Amino acid sequence: MDLKKQTIIHSLGNTVYLLGLWFLTVITTRILGYSSTGVLTLAMSIGNVIATIQVFGARGYQSSDVSFNYSSKAYVVFRCISVIFGCLIGFVTCVILHYSLSVQIAILLFILVKSSESFSDALFGNDQRFGHLEYAGFSMLIRGVLLVVLFSIGVKVSNELNTSMLIVVLGGLALSLLVDLPLHNRTVEKGGTVSGSIIINLIKECFPLLITLLIPSVITALPRIVLERFFGDETLGYYGNVSAPALLLTSVAPTILLALLPSYGNFIKDHNFKRVKEFWVKTIVCVIAFVLLAAVGVLFLGKIVLSFVYTDAIIPYVHYLYYILAAMMFYIITMCNNTVLVALRKSWGLTLTTVIALVVCVILSFIVIKPWGILGAVIALGIPYAVSAVVQIIWILKICKTETSIAKVGNNDSKS
Repeated sequence: MDLKKQTIIHSLGNTVYLLGLWFLTVITTRILGYSSTGVLTLAMSIGNVIATIQVFGARGYQSSDVSFNYSSKAYVVFRCISVIFGCLIGFVTCVILHYSLSVQIAILLFILVKSSESFSDALFGNDQRFGHLEYAGFSMLIRGVLLVVLFSIGVKVSNELNTSMLIVVLGGLALSLLVDLPLHNRTVEKGGTVSGSIIINLIKECFPLLITLLIPSVITALPRIVLERFFGDETLGYYGNVSAPALLLTSVAPTILLALLPSYGNFIKDHNFKRVKEFWVKTIVCVIAFVLLAAVGVLFLGKIVLSFVYTDAIIPYVHYLYYILAAMMFYIITMCNNTVLVALRKSWGLTLTTVIALVVCVILSFIVIKPWGILGAVIALGIPYAVSAVVQIIWILKICKTETSIAKVGNNDSKS
């Protein structure tokens, strides 16, 4: 199967999976209520951070290891270790935050849902190295459908969140062990070496990538955790539901921006930094236009659509979606900037600006959420990305100006 078809299947599968996760919140809201939705939102927020730790930034490194510096077996063993480590971090987090037993169970169950997914992700990385990215797409599509079907059965039978989550855990584990693993074993090379030194090398190689990916997930989760701490599960449930449409929109951005990397790479290779700047500015303008269009959609259809999906109880909270869209706009702009910085090979700058954003998020979360509630949570999410975006924009403009001047000097020297 050619790469284009593989990419389409992979994107489709991941989209179905993300929609499946969203449907969990819809089902929970309509049947179990907003308090249970708040618990699920909290579990998802913490679980997504833990999942980032479990993946350990290795998927991108693994997929690009076309020279097979490490064996498929080494990547799988490394992922098993990181998954177990992530589960331990999740357990310690629950203990430190002193949640009630039922909430702790919900969080740990969702971490287990993500754990089987994280394990399969290592298998997908190996499959991709052998030219079978479509396996990941088909598996994630099935996983997304399973999420909704099994969770719906659990809610119907038990009318309880944790029992439903347990059924989803078992279904995801079965998919990983009975479908993903056998398919992987038939695809990759047999044998392969793995040792303590190899695992340590992988940790060293992937750790910077982990930090770069972990901080944005923490920035997303922290305002939600603090909001739940001050206002309880139900308020977090409203916030989670009203922000879901914006988060679904932003989930499409990485796939689109990833496709732009070769263009940036070619411009930089040709030392055409004027085209880099033009292409980058056009991308940001498109993002702003898209967000404004989404805001118009919210103005005319927001209350109708969200009340249909989540019941009329969501209507007093729909106006927060405008602020959330603004926050997500800054987030996507930082992603646009990240794409340029990666192409410019300024990866250390990504880490620096994400650390700045995290510091701002931590400070704001404990200042603005308690007095302003949901609006404070949105501010604690949006302002850090706005600060990061501004710093990155100034930096990229400076790089383009400097490189353009160097290119002009080089051209003048060659002419003379």
